[in-house]
Amino acid sequence: MASAIGITDNGVKYHLNRMQKNGIMQRIGPDKGGY
Repeated sequence: MASAIGITDNGVKYHLNRMQKNGIMQRIGPDKGGY
């Protein structure tokens, strides 16, 4: 995903975490094996 949009791996993690905190995305299932 990072190479497709031209940012670092940490940049992807940062934005995914922000989206989860803002309620845009949410994790489904346990930390291991969820999606």
